[in-house]
Amino acid sequence: MRCKIRFLSYVEGRCATLREPLDDVQQAAVDAELRRLLFDRIFVLRQGDIEDYLPPGVADIKSIVELTVDRNWINRLPWAERRNELGQMMCEVLEVTE
Repeated sequence: MRCKIRFLSYVEGRCATLREPLDDVQQAAVDAELRRLLFDRIFVLRQGDIEDYLPPGVADIKSIVELTVDRNWINRLPWAERRNELGQMMCEVLEVTE
């Protein structure tokens, strides 16, 4: 039973969204929570699902693999803010310091 409750909680949380726009206090709380999660090495994308960060038409595993064959694939992402966030997250995951 506890497993079902945890799963239901996960599904409800997965479908939850933040109201827009957040006031300064709410944004500060979100930023603090994201920093705490990052400290625990829990990586959360700020602006949606991973698919929201990829170029149009890149949605399945095959197209993602084809995208990343190019060394400069990240430069093909159309949104600078998302591109930077993804790059920083990848450096953190791979423990790249420079």
